[in-house]
Amino acid sequence: MAEALRIEDLSVEFRSPAGTVRALNGVNLTQEEGETYCVVGESGAGKSTLALAIMGLLPQNSSVLGGRIYFQGVDLMRAGPDYIRGLRGHEVSMVFQDAQAALNPVEPVGSQLEEVILQHSDMSLRNANRMAQEMLHEMGLPDPKRVMGQYPFSLSGGMCQRVMMAIALVLRPKLLIADEPTSGLDVTLQAEILERLRRLVREQGSSVLLITHDLGVVASVAKKVGVIYGGGWWSGPT
Repeated sequence: MAEALRIEDLSVEFRSPAGTVRALNGVNLTQEEGETYCVVGESGAGKSTLALAIMGLLPQNSSVLGGRIYFQGVDLMRAGPDYIRGLRGHEVSMVFQDAQAALNPVEPVGSQLEEVILQHSDMSLRNANRMAQEMLHEMGLPDPKRVMGQYPFSLSGGMCQRVMMAIALVLRPKLLIADEPTSGLDVTLQAEILERLRRLVREQGSSVLLITHDLGVVASVAKKVGVIYGGGWWSGPT
């Protein structure tokens, strides 16, 4: 199988008035195409920092001390911002923690979904609107046309999670990073989200990097697992 993602000896620290904190310390990870890789660890261990590093979204008070992140053979740590911007949302997408907070509160969710489509294609607004509604329907949202006009604060947490999944999946990315996608959801919705991730892998051959602290989720979907503890790293098969 071809390699989708490879991380070599990645170390990241954050600066603060009280000093520096090492968030990641020598992370090594290899993920194949069509593979679900779970990253587990307690809160504050560095899981989300790893996801943000891959996406090129680390905050300004961070420093990458060393390491490489290869996506389809290209070192993202050495690639230019235009290249990263072209990948983000298209080839590599991310489902952020707390979907309701991650969505823009002053824009209808339909506009946010259309923006991703228009940014990475020459599609007309009408066709982007149609594609967005189809994706919301695929995510199991009733009456997608009505949902398109609603704001995040008027939707339930579960509906916001489905919208965030739709935004991440609408362009059929080769790599999906899902940061705690089932956190705070009821058991039925958790099972539905996990099934959609399995379908993404099965039908599109996409790779999923799933960040979680739920070992039940790991047992049900992962082929490989990596553990972060205090920024340190261990990995192996499930």
